[in-house]
Amino acid sequence: MELNNVHVIEIGWEGPFTMDEIKQFTNDIDFGLYLAFGPHKIYGDNVLLYVGKAEQQTLGVRILQHLKEDWYGSEQIYIGRLGGAKIPNMSDWDQSIDYAETKLIQYCLPAWNASKFNSRTEKSFGDAVIINNGLRIKAIPTVLADWLYEKSSFRLNTWKAYSNRTAN
Repeated sequence: MELNNVHVIEIGWEGPFTMDEIKQFTNDIDFGLYLAFGPHKIYGDNVLLYVGKAEQQTLGVRILQHLKEDWYGSEQIYIGRLGGAKIPNMSDWDQSIDYAETKLIQYCLPAWNASKFNSRTEKSFGDAVIINNGLRIKAIPTVLADWLYEKSSFRLNTWKAYSNRTAN
């Protein structure tokens, strides 16, 4: 499969943090995504409840705005900062964080994000792939790209196993 003109979104994950620790994330680099884990009456004790983003305000400010949400106080908050080899312009950063949040919600289906389950965010910067770096979190894949599946041989039912003995 050829990968040309692919927009790579890299996210470095850290955590878990308590709500008291989250209050400290108010610096210039404290913007990005967050995952809230906790108990759910139907899904279990430590499940992904919410995926959110802090793009106009810091993670410390944004997460605390969820004070009245049922998941608030779960004490299992992971934060993810967008990063990479070069600093993007603001428009690319805004599109990247919105795309990443939507795709994580669509893939993970957290209980408190029902409004975005069927969102069809257009990829205005072309094909994109999300690479989740840093801390390994079981609920999210290392690489996430729905377009990759659409172009894959798995979807087309043409996939075959091969090895060094069967390669050309």
